[in-house]
Amino acid sequence: FAYPARHWELDEQGQP
Repeated sequence: FAYPARHWELDEQGQP
């Protein structure tokens, strides 16, 4: 995955 940083409360890279 490659979501924006802090797209949700998980990895710093926004990984699910």
